[in-house]
Amino acid sequence: MGNKRRDLDARATRLSSGLDKLLDAQTNVDKLSKELKERQVVVDSKAKEVGEMLERVDTRQQEANRDEIDAQQKKEQLDKDRLVIDKESAEAEASLREAEPALAAADRALQVLTSDKVNEVRALKTPPQKVQFTMYCVYAFKPTGVEGKTVDWPSCKVMMQQTTFLKSLQNFDKSRLTAGMINKA
Repeated sequence: MGNKRRDLDARATRLSSGLDKLLDAQTNVDKLSKELKERQVVVDSKAKEVGEMLERVDTRQQEANRDEIDAQQKKEQLDKDRLVIDKESAEAEASLREAEPALAAADRALQVLTSDKVNEVRALKTPPQKVQFTMYCVYAFKPTGVEGKTVDWPSCKVMMQQTTFLKSLQNFDKSRLTAGMINKA
């Protein structure tokens, strides 16, 4: 019976020790479960922040892609516009080269124009159509700077009466011509 008692005591001690270890393990599991829940809250919060950050990054990436596409389209349009401008510039330069002899001839004719010739034209009641048209063009360029808005023969006659008219024509600064003046002429 002594052996059985020792055997039972040893088993009881082992069971008690095992039970203590189970209780310690349960305490550790409860503690770790509590830590896990606390950390899970932090992980969930960080996961939400990361998700929101990824959405912002994705939105910014989409905006950057749209901006890049817009920039490329604008560059392509600018390249097309540059080709058109270069072509029109070449055409304008060619037209200017063609017009330069006529402009030089007009300048030479102005230099030999006298006040007597201006008075002769001004004295006409009804000038030939080409003379009238020419004077309308001159009027549109406002050589004396005091011409009005109405372009008609009486207004042209008043312009030619100005003492500075002939000198204004001969020294006219062609660079001050505007598109509106040219179109009006």
